Amino acid sequence: YRTHDWSWGAGEEVIDTQWSGRPPRLDASFQVRARAACDINPLNVRDAGERLQLRSYIWADQVDRLARFDTAVALALAQDVVVSRASAEIWLEQRLRDRAPGACAVVYHSVFYQYPPKEVREAIAGTIQAAGARATPESPLAWLRFEPESLWEERDIPARFLVDMITWPGGQREKIAIGDPHGRFVEMLP
Repeated sequence: YRTHDWSWGAGEEVIDTQWSGRPPRLDASFQVRARAACDINPLNVRDAGERLQLRSYIWADQVDRLARFDTAVALALAQDVVVSRASAEIWLEQRLRDRAPGACAVVYHSVFYQYPPKEVREAIAGTIQAAGARATPESPLAWLRFEPESLWEERDIPARFLVDMITWPGGQREKIAIGDPHGRFVEMLP
């Protein structure tokens, strides 16, 4: 990650953005045991044709987004990231039911939640909340999301995207930042 005021991580920069407010807390050390993803109709970035199709969804005049895409693809290939073909509510229920104890599980999604039908969104939320109820201090759960704020707030608000997180045990919600859906800016919340 790279901004005008700070950077974090080694290797290729994936995010290069305008940042306002305090930097995120990056002093904790952690080890990723595993990562997994799903899509109802995934495109395989290992296949040149499918990678080109995926890249074509980015507007041609947005050079910064195209560069982020290319770097993210290189990172996904280097990390051997695989996206399973599955519906999110079914896949997530199985992953959270079968998760290994003794680690924090993080459910993350970005600019996704507005697309599934309401029943699927409710099933996803119910699955995460049920897994949260089973979370322990030794095996916590975090639901980290970057989505339109209007999906979570029961009031009329302007269209903006919110980074927020709910952690269990306890079910505490923290609003972290607002940002542009294409990564152009991030504003940390107090």
